[in-house]
Amino acid sequence: NASYDRSHSHEVPNLCRLAMMPGTGATYRPHRDATIYSVWELGIVGWLKARGYQRRVLTSILYLNKEDWGHDDTIVENDANQKTRGARDGGEGGGCLRLHPDAEASDNVGETSSGGHVDVRPNGGTLVIFDAKDVLHEVLPTFGDRLTITSWVVGDHRA
Repeated sequence: NASYDRSHSHEVPNLCRLAMMPGTGATYRPHRDATIYSVWELGIVGWLKARGYQRRVLTSILYLNKEDWGHDDTIVENDANQKTRGARDGGEGGGCLRLHPDAEASDNVGETSSGGHVDVRPNGGTLVIFDAKDVLHEVLPTFGDRLTITSWVVGDHRA
């Protein structure tokens, strides 16, 4: 889905978000970065809170961590494909961005993602760009301070 014919008049705002997730097992629940729901669907308070997200078309995330994030033996992968602390103390890792690229619009946890999921390791210098409205995503448990700069391209959504 590399075609963005569903939107036009794209802009890149002058603001971006610099974020640090602490390495304490912090996560970010599954979500999408844009909403197109009406005031009738969200209620007036929900709609006012979501106004800043309504025009997001693309999400871009740049990782500012070490280039070899988590490449040591203190991080192991468990049965649920999540990164967890290994037998030794110390080290960094986890914090993968999990994308559910083909999850249905009504799916808020990734259960309908027939093609499975894609995990992106937050290696420093990695840039990830995805559809803000359609791609369900989450952050797996983080065991090292995870640094990112996030920006959104905004535009008018077409049906």
